Amino acid sequence: MLFRGLVIFALVIGIWGFFKNPKVQVGEKAQSIFKTAKPTTTEPQVKVSERLSPLETRLRREASNVGRMDAAPDDTEVRLQEWAHTLSATELEQLEKAALDIDKPQDDRFLAVMLMAWSEKAEALENLKDIALAEIDPFLSPNRLGDFERVLRMQAVDGMIDIPGQGENIARTLQSVAASTADTTIADRAYRALASVQGEAKSPEQQDKEAMEALLKKSKKK
Repeated sequence: MLFRGLVIFALVIGIWGFFKNPKVQVGEKAQSIFKTAKPTTTEPQVKVSERLSPLETRLRREASNVGRMDAAPDDTEVRLQEWAHTLSATELEQLEKAALDIDKPQDDRFLAVMLMAWSEKAEALENLKDIALAEIDPFLSPNRLGDFERVLRMQAVDGMIDIPGQGENIARTLQSVAASTADTTIADRAYRALASVQGEAKSPEQQDKEAMEALLKKSKKK
């Protein structure tokens, strides 16, 4: 399932980032996506100066719920997929904007991309492409904030695979992303997703799982 695959992918990037730069400090705008929130009965806090649309309000609430201990993750996934199927083209545009807003909570941004992929709408392919090719702020690039930005863009690449009835368009889009991005990590993800779509390789999700297992074995030996 895509939900579980994204969790595995996030863990892979998180472990890799730790080995690469274990002493990095993360600021307020970079609350880690690898940290599981403690259960709480309160609604997520919203800054007074932040005015959320109805879509953003629900996105914030659902993202907060996903971060909690979930006794029925499969039910949660089904509920989110059902919401995604109702999204309009305008709402997909709003989600794209939210996903690329570095001032929004990372959980909100992560879920926004998931919803676009789960919408199964043909137009979502272009929204995901925009996210995959969005330039990463040079200020964020050298640290863990930059790692999250890459995770988000690679998540958009993965999300393209699950849009039904768009096989040829997906292949062309992935080729375009791989050829157009200046980020070698995102290009590699696009090429691997393309190979999976063409039946030439395992899915990126399966590759992530194997990579995580290898990294954990490596960490145990140290």
